[in-house]
Amino acid sequence: MGYSGHRISVEEMKGCRAIQFLVKKTSNWETEDDDQQFEIESDYFLTGTVNGLPHETPLDLSPTRHGIDSISYENIVYYEREHGEDHWYGLPFHSACFEIFKKVSLASPEDKCARSMLADTDGFIEQFPRDLAVRDGQDHNWGHQPGHEYLAANPVEVPALPSLLKVAETSHAPKVVFPPPGHGAASDKDPFGILSAEITALIIDHLHPKDIANLRLCTRAVRQLPNILFRKLLLDEMPWMWELKDMEGARVDWHDLYCKRRSYWTILKGLKNRERIWGDVEEIVKRIERLRSDGKIAA
Repeated sequence: MGYSGHRISVEEMKGCRAIQFLVKKTSNWETEDDDQQFEIESDYFLTGTVNGLPHETPLDLSPTRHGIDSISYENIVYYEREHGEDHWYGLPFHSACFEIFKKVSLASPEDKCARSMLADTDGFIEQFPRDLAVRDGQDHNWGHQPGHEYLAANPVEVPALPSLLKVAETSHAPKVVFPPPGHGAASDKDPFGILSAEITALIIDHLHPKDIANLRLCTRAVRQLPNILFRKLLLDEMPWMWELKDMEGARVDWHDLYCKRRSYWTILKGLKNRERIWGDVEEIVKRIERLRSDGKIAA
């Protein structure tokens, strides 16, 4: 079976079957020019990729990295290859998912994150809180349920996202949004009326969007809001939208982008999948930190 091409395109699914492996270093491991920093500093390194994960092993990899052109896989790999052993074993994962894992775990050294992913801990995978769409599809053979096509969408390279973000860039981005308050004097009982703009901005920075909306109804002092505020609200609500951080703040209509944010989910399946994976990875990182604090894995 499979997902209908009327519901998701080949371009959206690009790389959805790309699998890589984390492998334990041997004592004579040497760096290569394309190694990432965590590979140099940790006890593990990445292999090349393979398309899909068939039951038959070993699997052929491309490109060859660190002399490994074929591999078998295990859910737990905490040992290095023995001298004279003719086989490599690695922990499999989607390449795109690992990219998201690295972004979420920036607060922790990637050395510890990569090592901790391989910890032999009962229940780490089996008791994981899966997304409903994932639970519906899990079976001996994957169930391709209509409406769940986003699970196969590339969460890193999302077609059409760059062009949609480009539309939000303008040389006439507003400094403030919403019309100014109408004629009339401010109430003497309005505490915000006596605060400086800087202090008011600091207060708004700590409020939930619904509280900001309610506050606008209560005081003339915050009837207008700075356009740049909506950049912060976007990043608070959608930390997985790392593209926003690279956009030039003063040249973006952040309010317009904020208002349209959820409509993108219906047309950009990769973003919906990225949100799901980001949540899973946050849970993984939390569990790693909890296991580390309990002394069950190395600090």
